[in-house]
Amino acid sequence: FSWDVGAKYEGVGIKQGPLVSVAWGADTKDQCGVVQYEITNQGLANGRWGIYGANATGTEQGTLK
Repeated sequence: FSWDVGAKYEGVGIKQGPLVSVAWGADTKDQCGVVQYEITNQGLANGRWGIYGANATGTEQGTLK
């Protein structure tokens, strides 16, 4: 997995059915986290994430390439 949201992130994931769980890290920001995506039939990836050391979660939506 790779993301480009102004900064670049890379990770490794496991897919089971419509769900993909991905652990990721960022060299320049010294952080890591996990995100779980539900992949829709339209190719959207609806995700919920958490970051190590942060007491919060968030959501995101992307498209698969």
